Amino acid sequence: SFSLKIIAVSAMLSDHLSFVFFGPAMTPLRLFGRLGFPIFSFMIAEGISRTRDAGKYAKRLFVFGLVSEIPFAAMVYTGLDYVDGVNVYFTLLASLSVCVFIRLAENGNIIVFKEKAYLLFVFDKEFQQEFITLSGH
Repeated sequence: SFSLKIIAVSAMLSDHLSFVFFGPAMTPLRLFGRLGFPIFSFMIAEGISRTRDAGKYAKRLFVFGLVSEIPFAAMVYTGLDYVDGVNVYFTLLASLSVCVFIRLAENGNIIVFKEKAYLLFVFDKEFQQEFITLSGH
């Protein structure tokens, strides 16, 4: 697990350094850097299966997303061009929420309607307690 984290962080760093020094062109460093996101996504899926508290996990992702948003925006956007997106932490947070939703639906604790999508707010205390109960901790 630790080795996988090192590979993912190295890939992300090479992608970001290539972007800063060579622009958005697809260089070999950026190609290597593209490995980072799938690895981080895999680690989110693994993490949700091992965590005792999905709410705390989600809060950490959210806080790191907020903290890293300023450097991300400084690196990617110039002027008033800040409308295209946010950093990857918020995407990972959405993925975490979907994993928790699927787990709860599989256990029969949530009724899933095909016509409408309901967003689960992972910071809710009742939700956190339900997740802890489901995971057996």
